[in-house]
Amino acid sequence: MKKILKFLFLIIIIIVVTVIWFTSRDKSEDFIAYQNYTETLDSFETDYGIMKYSDTGSGQPILLVHGVPTNSWMYRNLANELTENGYRVIAPDLMGFGASDRIPELSLIHISEPTRQEA
Repeated sequence: MKKILKFLFLIIIIIVVTVIWFTSRDKSEDFIAYQNYTETLDSFETDYGIMKYSDTGSGQPILLVHGVPTNSWMYRNLANELTENGYRVIAPDLMGFGASDRIPELSLIHISEPTRQEA
């Protein structure tokens, strides 16, 4: 019984220390770094708004596409590594995510009739 109580006490201490560490972090530094990152992004005009993307390096291209609900910011370190190793890295912020424009109405996007018939 004493071993179980010691174990539970240890788990509680770990949780408390983790919570204190996460809540005490200065999130403003992360926000400033993200703002600086978005200012470096290139842009491409689409029918639905402006799509932002990162295009760095030269050489054989690698396309890094984020999932939902993330953005190209998650690839910034990987993109730097790949660029340093001689690759061109393209990482878009898909429409509605990251620094790209939000699509005002999802009903604006329609599958064309020919595509629907083929599917």
